[in-house]
Amino acid sequence: MNNLISCEPEKNIHKLMYAQIFAEYGQSVVLRRFGVSSLGQPFCIFTRKRLLGGYVTEMITANPRNRPFISLPFKISGVQILEEAQLFVQSVLNTLNKLRKFSLGSQPTGWCIPVGKDMMQFDLLDEEVHKYPSKFLEIGDELFVECMLSGITFYHSGIYAGAGNVYHFMSNNQEIDSTIVSCLSTFARSPASVLCDAFYDFVHALVETNNGSGPRVFRVTHPFKCRSSDEIVEECERLAGEWDWYDIRNRNCQHFSSFCSTGTMISYDMENNLKYLACTLLRPSGRFLAQKIHNL
Repeated sequence: MNNLISCEPEKNIHKLMYAQIFAEYGQSVVLRRFGVSSLGQPFCIFTRKRLLGGYVTEMITANPRNRPFISLPFKISGVQILEEAQLFVQSVLNTLNKLRKFSLGSQPTGWCIPVGKDMMQFDLLDEEVHKYPSKFLEIGDELFVECMLSGITFYHSGIYAGAGNVYHFMSNNQEIDSTIVSCLSTFARSPASVLCDAFYDFVHALVETNNGSGPRVFRVTHPFKCRSSDEIVEECERLAGEWDWYDIRNRNCQHFSSFCSTGTMISYDMENNLKYLACTLLRPSGRFLAQKIHNL
């Protein structure tokens, strides 16, 4: 596993974190602690005073592979009194020093690290990734491929397995028919499989046309790293024996990749209310409506 702090001297990362925290909250910060998690991720935990009274504890993290590589601050506690905040900060530090793996869906007592669409960072990869994926990717990376389905932007996601292969989750119907009709009308308990395909096959799994260049591919990260690369891939392999049904709204490819990365199911597309509504309206009995949309 690569050491996340190798790209920048630790003291410079601390300075950049401090500058971002100060720019955001100024003198309201009353407690600040820097550290590196057991997975090698630099972080800063800080407690600030609220205008309405009480204190909240927040975190900021670094990942030199990202641009920008310092995350925005995010809350990890509810409102506390100062003494509670001090004890909480020390508890978090102790836990991060020794805890190697946990689920953001089942966090340690008192933690409330946020998850969801707004916490995901997209980094566009160079077009050369289509020729040399291992040059730009590391094992366990979560990938999103931009799919323009009849003018509607969706993302197909997966986990990089190394050696030019990607784990991803698809309805068996999508393997046969990747049009907007199939993708947006794939509902409850459609037979599905976790696949381990070559990078090219993964990238083009749901792309309708090829204009000579590959679709845009993004490396997607969550601000807090809670699993190692090997653990993410092991989760993909475990789910390959369990995930056998698909629902675009509640159990799609993004739910799969986020669960492997973080231990909780997140769908970037389905957190978009308009996309979720569109998929809800396109029930299996409404396939005729889906065809009408396809023909617009």
